[in-house]
Amino acid sequence: MSNAVSTTGILIKRKPLTVPVAVTSSSAAAASLITTGAPHGLSTGDSVTISGHTGSTPAITGPYVITVVSPTTFTIPLTVSVAGTGGAATTGYRTVAEIRVVGPGGKSRNEIDSSIHNEGTESKVLGMLRQKNPTLKINVVGNEPTHQTLNDDIDNNVKANWQIVFPSGITRTGDARVQQFEYDDAPMDGLQGATLAFSWAGVVTEAFA
Repeated sequence: MSNAVSTTGILIKRKPLTVPVAVTSSSAAAASLITTGAPHGLSTGDSVTISGHTGSTPAITGPYVITVVSPTTFTIPLTVSVAGTGGAATTGYRTVAEIRVVGPGGKSRNEIDSSIHNEGTESKVLGMLRQKNPTLKINVVGNEPTHQTLNDDIDNNVKANWQIVFPSGITRTGDARVQQFEYDDAPMDGLQGATLAFSWAGVVTEAFA
């Protein structure tokens, strides 16, 4: 990998649209096995925060990058000597790897003509707030989980929560679907690029740090 994400300064982060799932137990192991009371819907490589878990040594607090074992179990990279019970697991954001170029989008309003011809002057009002869809280019890595997720999202028309993080601390957050995943022409022995676009699927909120 070239770790191209460091060249843009803008991060693209994704998290699935899942609610916190109840944790039944943790195990005493070098990589503690977390069991949930219902299917967790998580993927290997997801960032998960565990809260409210009691009895374990050491205390289990997140976030952790997980490895899925089954629909109701996953491991966390933490050595636990005494098992615990209870709490909940909440999925966090995960940064897309190998980003080369980001088009973070923006917003605009269309103009609506409100002129009254008898007055002989032109006037306009602003209409609906429109969100420009974000785009990005990546160096595609076959075994990179975030790239596999992007490909799965467009194949299965999955809606997820996406966040654009600027170096200044400004964030743009909203639900979106992957609308384009198109491989770029590539030179011999060169990095395989791809161009992606997202389609907002709800309200986009902005936070200024």
